[in-house]
Amino acid sequence: EKEGDWYEVEYESGKTEGSVALDVKGNLMEIEKEIKPSELPKAVTDYVNKNMPGNKIKEASNITDAKGLVWYEAEVDTVDYIFDSEGKFVKKEEDKEKDDDDKKKD
Repeated sequence: EKEGDWYEVEYESGKTEGSVALDVKGNLMEIEKEIKPSELPKAVTDYVNKNMPGNKIKEASNITDAKGLVWYEAEVDTVDYIFDSEGKFVKKEEDKEKDDDDKKKD
């Protein structure tokens, strides 16, 4: 599917889910692999516990970009929180598509 300026291909391999992002020329931009929230760096779970008490991480991912840099993503409610390889908070991304899906369920 088209996602911004990239194309995203989702896959399942056994119990593992992930995605590969490609630019319009087919160059690999990033690989995202779902992981258990318990596999996130401690700094990520500490951040969530401190800044969002009472909330739990629904889903977690390990992201490797085209340069080999590793990032982590923690989904809390419908917001994805992005962290660097050391678990330091970088940014949050609200996913409108998830909001729309949740409204359809209500």
